[in-house]
Amino acid sequence: MEIDKNFKGYKTWKEGSKQTIIGEPGDTKEDAIKFMHAHLDYFDLRGDFTFNAGNIVQNGNEFIFTMNRLGQVQVSRKFRLGNGVQVEID
Repeated sequence: MEIDKNFKGYKTWKEGSKQTIIGEPGDTKEDAIKFMHAHLDYFDLRGDFTFNAGNIVQNGNEFIFTMNRLGQVQVSRKFRLGNGVQVEID
């Protein structure tokens, strides 16, 4: 996988945007993750966007990433403590 220096699609990314990476035959999910990290670094986006590797969808040699804006990741405000008590943060 090589970075397309003319890629401009990242300019439309927002929280939850999908980005498809098309790998070469034999590329693994780990290869796609390394590529996406290099991509974020190349376009100086590491401080703006991230992704959850557990949410990558693989279809053959296509890898679909769900982009998350740093500082805007949705966190559940309801928690259940070990003793079964449910807590909600306002």
